[in-house]
Amino acid sequence: MRLKLKYLILALASLAVAGCGFHLRGNVDVPESMRELELVMPAGRSTLRTELTRTLRANGIELVAAAPQQLEILEEKQGRRTASLDEEIKVDEYELRTEVHFQVIQGEKLLVPPSVARTERVYSYDSGAITAENEQADLLRREMQQDIARQILRRYVAAAGKSSAGQ
Repeated sequence: MRLKLKYLILALASLAVAGCGFHLRGNVDVPESMRELELVMPAGRSTLRTELTRTLRANGIELVAAAPQQLEILEEKQGRRTASLDEEIKVDEYELRTEVHFQVIQGEKLLVPPSVARTERVYSYDSGAITAENEQADLLRREMQQDIARQILRRYVAAAGKSSAGQ
């Protein structure tokens, strides 16, 4: 009897979650007309470029020169500040911040006007383990770049939906 009740509760919870529209973060549905995009950003090796390329391609967007839409990365800012101090007034936590200014142009019009994608992470700092702290900060920065890439993708797809609805 108890086992049946557990399965019933699990089934009802699954239906409730599915019914409210919840779904795991994954690929987004990109309209066919928006599946070609030109990525315009400052030259050079960039984690953001790598993450944007990976995220866009994973969602069926082909990066090509002279595509109908252009994603322009206008500026990328990264920063670190002290988030908290310990009782000896030494750094206990740092906050990493990333901010990317971008826009999407389609022909002569702004599909996504100049916008900002932001993300922040706080991590504990141990001055006795500098190498581990640097590795942790690098991992967090990569995760932040992935988050920024997903934010930009979602805004691109949302604007694509508005654009096709308005035509």
